[in-house]
Amino acid sequence: MLTSVLVAWLLAAPPAPNQAASGVGKKVTVSLKSASVQQVLDVIAEVSRFNVVLFDEPAVRKHVFDLEVKDKPWDTLLSEVLKTSGLFKMEQANVIYVGTEARLKARKPYGGTNKRVSLELSGARVSDAVAALTVTGRVELSPMNGGSLQTRKVRNLPTDFIASLLSEVSGASADAPADVPPLGLPEGDPKCAAGDVAVKTLQLTAVSTGTADPAAIARAPDGRTFLLLSRGCVGLEAEAVRHIRRDEVVTSSGWVLKLGAPATRAPSSPPVDEKLEDE
Repeated sequence: MLTSVLVAWLLAAPPAPNQAASGVGKKVTVSLKSASVQQVLDVIAEVSRFNVVLFDEPAVRKHVFDLEVKDKPWDTLLSEVLKTSGLFKMEQANVIYVGTEARLKARKPYGGTNKRVSLELSGARVSDAVAALTVTGRVELSPMNGGSLQTRKVRNLPTDFIASLLSEVSGASADAPADVPPLGLPEGDPKCAAGDVAVKTLQLTAVSTGTADPAAIARAPDGRTFLLLSRGCVGLEAEAVRHIRRDEVVTSSGWVLKLGAPATRAPSSPPVDEKLEDE
């Protein structure tokens, strides 16, 4: 079936030694020691605002970088990383895929038509990420099970595109054995998400934002996961979820759950503005 969207793909080899890099991007200043390819690409993604996706495999993991970079255009740095590591890139819209030539050539392109959102993950199950995307995008997505835990950021992409991307990079699929689903907040149910767990013991693993319906996934010490919704309640003390934004959740009593960090409580914090903040 033909679509109205034309997807342009570019498979680019590392530049030849005498080939000048374009140097048109925003500039990077960074100092890294024994950095992995992923760590360098994370810096490039943050500066360029592109989604940079690395296909991780043994041929990629062997490369380590010591970098002292000052005011270097991000696209020049990317070209140098590709040249040094022998990796290739493939571009689609605001996504740059990086991997071995064989891995990129084997890819099957996919598109997306749903609402655009942003998603940040820290050791999250793909099934949980898709649950959060379903809420934020206000669209039903096919459940995904299995696959490797994901730690990544994606910005301004359709929810169905993100779900396909997560399936591709993690190995998750609709056919895999079902994970334990996140505990939601059924309509009319007075109980809170994580109703038998103290908020301070929860670990944030996923945050999906971009609409009036941000959502987050929190994991309890026993491994259970819970879907947190803005203005819902959470924890033993039934604290309200006041904010879900980017990489954090803030509760009514001042607990702040941040991706990849222990829960903290702001001392004598002022009352939280209840206006929704998605981005």
